[in-house]
Amino acid sequence: MLVAGKGFTGWENFLQGIVTSFTIGYGQPFAENRFGETNLYAQDDFRLKRNLTLNLGVRWEGVTAPKEIAGRFPYGYKGDFNNVEPRIGFAWTPETHNSLLERMTGGRRATSSSAAATASITAASSNQSFRRVA
Repeated sequence: MLVAGKGFTGWENFLQGIVTSFTIGYGQPFAENRFGETNLYAQDDFRLKRNLTLNLGVRWEGVTAPKEIAGRFPYGYKGDFNNVEPRIGFAWTPETHNSLLERMTGGRRATSSSAAATASITAASSNQSFRRVA
């Protein structure tokens, strides 16, 4: 006999069909929310020396304004298309120690309005007052 909470992880319980929690959704089940997102990425590697490689890249994100298909919920967000995010990195191997490899990468990450739009869509379709969540 299998009993929930007796030494099993959540994943093991899931695989064995044991229910350990239950959530009821609420809100407007007829809400048909839509928004679009496009992401583009380009990267190239430049070998500066035999043991040094430079990685350069750029990412662009564009998000359309969220809307409910029948116009029942106003969200107050516009599209967001100015998210250019540069990336840079390098890989270096010391000439005296070929089995060692050092890597470093970094970049700028813009907070996309899709996260805010999703929060707003969730709040507007689940709260009767339809307040905007910022």
